[in-house]
Amino acid sequence: MINPTNSLTRRKALLALGAISVGGTSAQAQAQAVYPSKPLRIVIGFSAGGPTDNIARLLAIKLGEFLGQPVLIENRPGANAVLAADAVGRSVADGYTLLYNTSSFALSAALSPKLPYNPTRDFTGIALTASAPTVLIVNKDFKARNVKEFIEQLSANPGKYSYGSAGTGTITHVIPAQLLQTAGLNAVHIPYKGSAPALIDLFGGQIQFAVDAMSSALPYIRDGRVRALAVTSKERIPSLPDVPTISESWIKGYEASAWQGLMVPAAVPAPIVARLNLEILKVLALPDVRAQMAKQGTDPLGSTLEAYNTYMRTEIERWTKVARAGSITAE
Repeated sequence: MINPTNSLTRRKALLALGAISVGGTSAQAQAQAVYPSKPLRIVIGFSAGGPTDNIARLLAIKLGEFLGQPVLIENRPGANAVLAADAVGRSVADGYTLLYNTSSFALSAALSPKLPYNPTRDFTGIALTASAPTVLIVNKDFKARNVKEFIEQLSANPGKYSYGSAGTGTITHVIPAQLLQTAGLNAVHIPYKGSAPALIDLFGGQIQFAVDAMSSALPYIRDGRVRALAVTSKERIPSLPDVPTISESWIKGYEASAWQGLMVPAAVPAPIVARLNLEILKVLALPDVRAQMAKQGTDPLGSTLEAYNTYMRTEIERWTKVARAGSITAE
């Protein structure tokens, strides 16, 4: 037989629990509705004053205007931006700590099997923000005047020529490595501590070729110290209209670039993630932002959440194959 007193007590307890649950849900929804209620922080894995930092600061200022709260930049350079990603991955998942990531995020995942975080499980993308085209360049005295002659020179002289990069495992290393692998060519990789010393040795003749960001290489191309053979972007670059793409002149359909984007910890509530995506897309659509990005050699992008996360997985898979084929590991 059912005890009415026990039944009544149980009913009151369930009602009380329901009230707590509804109240908790309402409080959470209210907190999300007023987001953001304090300044945000964007962590970047590179030093202040560099090209990536400049773009991040430009976007942060405008994003803060749309959100109605300051968006501060925190530089945490080191370990190919792994330190910055780890710091964001360990932060409270409330939407107030964001990661400004680049191609290095995917490259670290491809080259470093023992990261302190899982790049696809522990983070979710907000949006792709920018793409920096890269260009295949050679020393001005190198015999090749175009991609066809470049391939012929390397084919006839396996292991004779060398190429520089901004460091092992950087985008300026893996792009030429992939190009050489695809064509079965052999050249010596010389890693430098940044693009600047690599370019100095390139126009000085210590190395014969490189793939570097357009923003870094363009001044040397214009003054004739290096020669551009092809760009790795999908389409030709307005600043170098006569230079063909790799897709046109070598590997059909090929495209690669140094890209940038925003991410947050995967546990950040979906409404906040959606809000951040909406606001950063507004920022990227601003004419003055697009103009300033163009001056710095980057193209504004923008993407849906799904597109960014899919692209990230594809990039990790792509560079993992290149790393394995070339026995490339992080320094």
